[in-house]
Amino acid sequence: MKLVKSEYKQSEEKYSRFFSLSIDLLCIADFDGYFKYLNPVWAKTLGWSIQELVAKPFIEFIHPEDRELTIAVAQKVTRTVDAVSFENRYLCRDGSYKWLSWNATSFIEEKLIYAVARDITVNKQNEIALQKSIQELEAFRFALNAHSLVAITDRTGRITYVNDLFCQVSKYSSEELLGQDHRIINSGYHTKEFFANLWKTIAQGKIWKGEIQNKAKDGTFYWVDTLIAPMSGQDGKPYQYVSIRTDITQRKLSELALLERSRLSVLSAEVSLGTCNKIRYQSNWDNRDIPFG
Repeated sequence: MKLVKSEYKQSEEKYSRFFSLSIDLLCIADFDGYFKYLNPVWAKTLGWSIQELVAKPFIEFIHPEDRELTIAVAQKVTRTVDAVSFENRYLCRDGSYKWLSWNATSFIEEKLIYAVARDITVNKQNEIALQKSIQELEAFRFALNAHSLVAITDRTGRITYVNDLFCQVSKYSSEELLGQDHRIINSGYHTKEFFANLWKTIAQGKIWKGEIQNKAKDGTFYWVDTLIAPMSGQDGKPYQYVSIRTDITQRKLSELALLERSRLSVLSAEVSLGTCNKIRYQSNWDNRDIPFG
């Protein structure tokens, strides 16, 4: 009998060593919500001593927003022998929280829960930051698509993407535009040198800005304030170009109307000045023989 007890004690000590050496957070908890046993990693991870952690119900260390979920999972674990996985946040001694990923199972006869947790705080923070970035990008894309004509071309200038507003203003469908180059909307207003300078700039990986007059499918003309940004690959050479345009047709029409009024005003003034000079000259000619008094 003593031999059996000695072997059991030795076996328990061996398992205890593995329990202590684990880099994961291992625990045994009662069905009443208290920890019975925790390995040293708990103290290292959360900052609390083992005595402090076992003195209170474990629910008190869980983030308020995660308590309802944790209680529901704990109740589920007590009713099944299958392992249950979940995540929650645990309070650290310094007031911060760490994300833990859990696998838990129970021994119903013993009324004990056996669980292993892993600190996933860094991964979770990266995941949250990524989700936030995606949301911000989606909001930016929505705002951009709502107010700008967006197109993407490959390095040869073939269109690979256009947004709805581009199609709406150009009056071409996306199917008609994809695979084409921007000559499809060339109005003929700008010189070859103008476009040669544009391509020279972006081919060097530089941003080009300027105003361009384009022609829609129905033959009407429209003006766009344009920014073309090269997207460079690992070799430093552009592999595609993103163009963002703002429709400025109304502004350009107003400017042209203002210039026309200004030109007409100058012309009118020149005509008036010429008429006055002619009248003055004629008056002087008519009065050439009148003696001075």
